[in-house]
Amino acid sequence: MRYTRRLARAGVALALGSTVSLATYAQTSGTPSRQTSGPASPSWIPGTSYGYVGGSVGRSDYDLGGCLGFSCDDKGTGFKLFTGGRVSRYFGVELGYFNLGEADRNGGHVKAQGANLSLLGIAPIADSFSIFGKLGGIYGWTKTSTAIPGVPAGNEDGVGITYGAGLQYDINKSVGLRADWDRYRLKYVGQRDNADLYSVGVVFKF
Repeated sequence: MRYTRRLARAGVALALGSTVSLATYAQTSGTPSRQTSGPASPSWIPGTSYGYVGGSVGRSDYDLGGCLGFSCDDKGTGFKLFTGGRVSRYFGVELGYFNLGEADRNGGHVKAQGANLSLLGIAPIADSFSIFGKLGGIYGWTKTSTAIPGVPAGNEDGVGITYGAGLQYDINKSVGLRADWDRYRLKYVGQRDNADLYSVGVVFKF
């Protein structure tokens, strides 16, 4: 598991670094983007413009150890709702709510949800396409149940970090399609661990 975490950290560092590098290249090369074409629109987040709202749904994966003979598929159906805006053409801020759904574990279930605030580095790669990396903080709530005596169970909450990457395709100036990978560092009873959400969704721009 330590190797997997190190690999994930290296991967996200590479994704974020690539995003910033591509954003710098796009800035110097003048690559057009539908996301920031035309006059600046308002945003619900203070200090930003070109606002948007959206929603995504997909597969969640609880990266938890300690399966003790019962069903532990660690997979669920999750979703997220978000709103955001741009600080500049290449950087933005996003506020959201995520719910990772319910997964079977040790004769019980595990659930997680929370709120996140993230910074985005955005690289337009064509008129309609852009890639982005994100890094931020969360406040999460988890609930764990089990049928095994002595195994920790109950509710927990706390702060953590989140990071990820994604791709957006703008159908027009008002609507876009988006694919995301998000990793959340959550607090469970007796431990902290990661959970991932792989999702696709729709973005509506103001």
